Amino acid sequence: PSASRASTSRATSCVPLSLPSSCSLSHEETLTLCVLPLLQVWIHDYHLLLVPQMLRELLQDQNPSISLFLHCPFPSSEFFRCLPRREELLDGMLGCNLVCFQTHSYARHFLSSCVRVNGYEARASGVDVKGRIVHLANCPIGIDVDNVEHDRQQPGVVPKVEALRRLYAGKKIIVGRDKLDPTKGVLPKLRAFERFLHDYPEWANKVVLMQVTSPSPGDSPALATKVSELVDQINGTYGSLEFQPVHHYHQTIERDEYFALLSVADLALITSRRDGMNTTAMEYIICQAEAKGPLIVSEFTGVSAVLNQAIKINPWDLGGVARAIDSCLNMSLDERTARHSALHRAVTSQTAAVWAHTNVLKLLESLQDEQATQNTPELDEDVVVDKYTQSKRRLLMFDYDGTLTPIVKDPSAATPSPVLLSSLETLASDPKNVVYIISGRDGAFLEEHLGHIPNLGMSAEHGCFLRAPGAKQWISLTDDLNMDWKTDVVRIFRCASLSPSLASHPCLLGRTTH
Repeated sequence: PSASRASTSRATSCVPLSLPSSCSLSHEETLTLCVLPLLQVWIHDYHLLLVPQMLRELLQDQNPSISLFLHCPFPSSEFFRCLPRREELLDGMLGCNLVCFQTHSYARHFLSSCVRVNGYEARASGVDVKGRIVHLANCPIGIDVDNVEHDRQQPGVVPKVEALRRLYAGKKIIVGRDKLDPTKGVLPKLRAFERFLHDYPEWANKVVLMQVTSPSPGDSPALATKVSELVDQINGTYGSLEFQPVHHYHQTIERDEYFALLSVADLALITSRRDGMNTTAMEYIICQAEAKGPLIVSEFTGVSAVLNQAIKINPWDLGGVARAIDSCLNMSLDERTARHSALHRAVTSQTAAVWAHTNVLKLLESLQDEQATQNTPELDEDVVVDKYTQSKRRLLMFDYDGTLTPIVKDPSAATPSPVLLSSLETLASDPKNVVYIISGRDGAFLEEHLGHIPNLGMSAEHGCFLRAPGAKQWISLTDDLNMDWKTDVVRIFRCASLSPSLASHPCLLGRTTH
């Protein structure tokens, strides 16, 4: 929603970039003019995949902070590698500081494509692009809940709800609203509904499917013909002169009609073969605050990862979808209420405003990590040697793993080399030096490999135990510490083991943990 994005933009100087899908280097004057006054740039969706790298090249002196959010699914590397311009698309996206997706699986597909297609290295936080880390994240989009609540309570909605109830009195209403696109699964939905009427004849003349397909410039005439033919086939087989089980409306409906349809429905059916974040499912949940109608969603829809209490189906499994429809229509009020309560919490907690703010925060976090890396100056060896020679007293503290020894898969294999042992002995033998080894390892390991070096101090287990230079005994630095905080930590762990949502657990209400 534009209102949420605008408020976020003003607060963080991060403005969503909306440019023509044909944007190319011929637009560089316009592009530069749009971006120069901004601190951060937020680019949206697949039409602009090449723009991040273009901005990076045009504004390399300004070092822009760029984030890309992909609203659509990202395919697995097996499919993506078939594209003829696959490298250019990936490099275009990798011009960002942060690339954000709807779900974790889409981010994983992107990372796999970067490794397999472009040969870049995967890191814990993202992709290593020639020494520059591009961070990856996932953040599901939401809806403007307040706006939906306002729209569904408009005066024009109630009369339409009452008219639909009179028209279909005594019948269950299944609602669907999709674009007429092969990926949206309208044909599988109709076939599954036909299978439902065949397998469960007791529902004959008791259930109606109201399917709305929104026209768009990319409509497929062939698909429209198939849908129309299948609707006629179902109505001809299972309908009569007085009743038709499928009502298909290929048109744009008014908002009052749309919210009336969602409010009066007994079941919403979404059978997308592949989809991003289906907002119809979320709007249906808000409109069902009174009726508590169940929701069926395809497992290949991004929203299925957020709406855990929805009934998830495989749209290719027509029998499974038919069983899910029968189960939902027979679902008890208690189960419907429990499921709807969980779904309503999920939708109202992950709103469009939360999504926008989370994306901006993730960009700022990625910039902090990048700045922390870039702000580490290179060691000037000449200056160090000069200072070392002139000083009369020196404190030398060396980290063990990753500094004195390399990081290895088997920790026991990280043993000091003969050259390292000789160097430590030389440093420790100088009376001007106080030399310490600082490590997270225990004292037994340090004693085994370094304990023979005279005058070498050691700090084990991240500072919990200390052996001073020349000493033979270890000193525990934790004996006098107040460890009462462990009681709260144990209680938090117990709460987390009982609840899937730690943040909302009653044990943590009113507390802030760090």
